[in-house]
Amino acid sequence: MEAAIDAMITLVDAAKGGPLLLEGKVSSGSALDTAMIRKEAELSKCSFVDISNNDLGEAPAALFRLRNLTEAKISGNKIARLPEICLWENLTVLDLSENCLTEIHPLLFLQTKLVELNVRSNLLSTLPMLPDTVVRILASNNKLTALSPNLELHTCLEVLELADNELDYVPFADMELPKLKSLDLRNNKLKTLPAQLADYGAIEQLEIAGNPLEESLVVAGNQGIESLVTALRKGGAGTGVPKKGVPNRPEGIIDGLVESISTPGVNPGVIKAGYIIFGALIFFDVVLFIALGPSIHVLALFLLSVGLFGSMQWFIGALVEAQEEHDRKLAVEAENEEADGGDAQPEPVEGKKDK
Repeated sequence: MEAAIDAMITLVDAAKGGPLLLEGKVSSGSALDTAMIRKEAELSKCSFVDISNNDLGEAPAALFRLRNLTEAKISGNKIARLPEICLWENLTVLDLSENCLTEIHPLLFLQTKLVELNVRSNLLSTLPMLPDTVVRILASNNKLTALSPNLELHTCLEVLELADNELDYVPFADMELPKLKSLDLRNNKLKTLPAQLADYGAIEQLEIAGNPLEESLVVAGNQGIESLVTALRKGGAGTGVPKKGVPNRPEGIIDGLVESISTPGVNPGVIKAGYIIFGALIFFDVVLFIALGPSIHVLALFLLSVGLFGSMQWFIGALVEAQEEHDRKLAVEAENEEADGGDAQPEPVEGKKDK
């Protein structure tokens, strides 16, 4: 194991910001973390990491502190949990496929510049919040019952892969995804499809096989995307989650703060503002401590700031869970209403006689 770690270290070209590659079968994430900490100065310019196909049971925390990282491949391990702090400000491509992840902190990747997230073949029941730069989300073969609560802000999203999960409704039925080209919903538990899917003007591929859908939709799906879109527009599908209307998308922190006044739920603009405010407050505490020297008052203020920041993160996580539960209740209510409407019998009209 130590030899493999040493081999990894020699492959780092700090002068060029070169790759960090791990060879062999390393099983100790903590040992790798220690090795990376020892070489932290050399790794600071690293832009590419590949530690795929090892036996890592945990992700090295030092890896998540590489600020210049733009691409990370961590697939084919046995990682069940990720750190709760991430400094990947420039990350664009992340491959976490074929691990044992059951959850990811909802805010872990929000400050990145992710373009592609690959979490195929894990055990995730929901996805974390992602930045609005994301173009491809590959999340097949998980246990997903819900998606990222800020998915409606992903106006650049082109590929959404959700095959082989446990979705029993389409959780983005009332969202505008203007650039979505490919949507894979195969092998889930969908009994109905929202008609709004037909309004995605850029859609080129829509896969629905392996769901307990109406026969008309199955036939249309087998005939191709045009037939399926036509069937959806003719009302050959249920409504999924009732359409609530899509608000104007906030383009920045100020817009997000203004919109949060009238829009319930988790707002990325407010979250970013919170990070900035608490970051500035903690930085100010450190400056005071350096300028005034050791002081019980400054220390108390610092601990209070850190405690408030931790409370904010807990509160946002609770909001995310509440919003997901709310969406699921809406889906169940819509499905029950549709079932009741289908079973209802027409009432006889008085005054008419059989001829």
